[in-house]
Amino acid sequence: MMNGGRLDAIDELYTPQMAAGARRWIAPFRESLPDVHMEIVELIAEGDQVVRRFRCSGTNLGPWRGEPPTGRRTR
Repeated sequence: MMNGGRLDAIDELYTPQMAAGARRWIAPFRESLPDVHMEIVELIAEGDQVVRRFRCSGTNLGPWRGEPPTGRRTR
């Protein structure tokens, strides 16, 4: 969903209680980094808790939290 920009998948991946909040940060994040690529490095599940560690890269081509785009690539 994040890598492909398929924001319509939010409703499939999040509970109804969390979908609106997820959409509020994912949509502007994708606008800021339209070529974002996230890679899961480690995923640990124990009981009903899940923790993940991931790598993220992208080019800042749109505003983020009131800051103008830099045009720089982040890794």
